[in-house]
Amino acid sequence: MANLVGEGIAVSEEINRSASSSQPGYGFEELRYLKRTVTFNELDKRYLRMASEVLRDRADALLSEWYQYLCSQAHLRSYFQPEGQSQTSVREAVRQRFGQWLVDTCMGDYDLEWFDRQQQIGLGYLPPCDRHPMPLQYAIASIAPFTNILKQFLASIGYNSEAVDRMHQALFKSILLQVAFSQITKTL
Repeated sequence: MANLVGEGIAVSEEINRSASSSQPGYGFEELRYLKRTVTFNELDKRYLRMASEVLRDRADALLSEWYQYLCSQAHLRSYFQPEGQSQTSVREAVRQRFGQWLVDTCMGDYDLEWFDRQQQIGLGYLPPCDRHPMPLQYAIASIAPFTNILKQFLASIGYNSEAVDRMHQALFKSILLQVAFSQITKTL
């Protein structure tokens, strides 16, 4: 970690201290600590904005690729392809929210207000059906294959490998932050 700070990649302390969150018990300090833990910083925000140039117009293709992966895994299929529903109908139900989440992930301020909005998108992300949400252990474990799919999309545009790696790492950190922060709010 000391090397990261030594290279000028210090964790940003410029976090909007918005108290807009409707959830008591979490706030600026928890968000700041989570950002420090994953070493999320201003440079990551810049690389997320670069990634948005690639991913914004490819959300449908990305969603298709992601669902193909999820539905190829027998133990995950029931969470994303409920019995009696086709993969296409489920994908259509989440397409708009997924696209918005992708843009917000890349263009977000990463303050409390932004995390509140992401939580609301997350609550409405999954289509209504008779099933339980994906267990946390699978949500966490799914971050790696999802961000690897994102990396493939980023690499296909022609950025150099260093830029692709930095965008990939920024997306990975962002998604980890979102999952971690969502767990804080679920416990309240």
